[in-house]
Amino acid sequence: MKPLTTYEGQSLMNKTQYLGLFAILLLFTMIIPTGYVIEEATALKSQGTSSSQYGSATKFQVCGGVLCSEYLGGYEQFKKDQGQSSRVGSEPIAPQIAEEGQEKEAMEDKMMKETMEEKMDPGYVLRLSRANIPATIPLHEGFYDGEKVYFIITDSSDPTHADIITENQGWQVELAPLLTNVPEGALSTTYMFTNGIEGNGVHGYQGEVFTSTPAQPDVYSALTSHIHVTWNECTTPSILTSESDILAAESDRVVTLQPLKVVLNMPQIIWPGGQMMIKEDKPLTDDMPYGGGQVIDINI
Repeated sequence: MKPLTTYEGQSLMNKTQYLGLFAILLLFTMIIPTGYVIEEATALKSQGTSSSQYGSATKFQVCGGVLCSEYLGGYEQFKKDQGQSSRVGSEPIAPQIAEEGQEKEAMEDKMMKETMEEKMDPGYVLRLSRANIPATIPLHEGFYDGEKVYFIITDSSDPTHADIITENQGWQVELAPLLTNVPEGALSTTYMFTNGIEGNGVHGYQGEVFTSTPAQPDVYSALTSHIHVTWNECTTPSILTSESDILAAESDRVVTLQPLKVVLNMPQIIWPGGQMMIKEDKPLTDDMPYGGGQVIDINI
């Protein structure tokens, strides 16, 4: 017979003990009536009382989703945790959320109100861009109803006129093709001379003739459509200083008029009986409102 090792001998003895324990439990189960166990459990359930047993007696009870013996802290800790969960669940969370939402809405309303009040300031929209950098724009001399008009040219819908005027005046005229979309009713009319007596006009001849000035606010516009005036051959050019003079010359067939689909921005700075306001606050800053004058000096 093969001798048993110490390990194997212990194993055999343990098995014997397990078999003996099983036999005792089986005998104990047979002695206690089954109905007694059921009746006791039913009675406890109907009474709604909790068990007074703790420690090893509760190791087979369920604490949440695990046995109480496996729950961290045991049955006692499980009861404490359940009590805290009940208190937290009973707190009025919804009113707190509603209160936070009301505070946020009130803050947004306040910010919107402040923004609207700022926009009500007359100088809010019309802010000078880079106002602390002065720009010197050359003046052009023209005519209205026989009197002199001084104006500037800043934008052109047509690249040819933008280039010609830029070269003649030595100051950049911006190309703005969208000016052609301006309704005709929002435009003034200006006559430009393509030949005749030399002068400081856009094309190198006499100055332009305007049909209105800021003194006629119902019809004046700084945005102007154009009509070319060309002296016919075998005629003697002269200076024409009003629209009536030009129309009379056309009637006499000494000039030809040609409307152009060109829009220029030509604000008048000085006109008969008035001029643009000179700003008193100097030097200018970017934060200053646009009102109170648009120019800081006029030098003819």
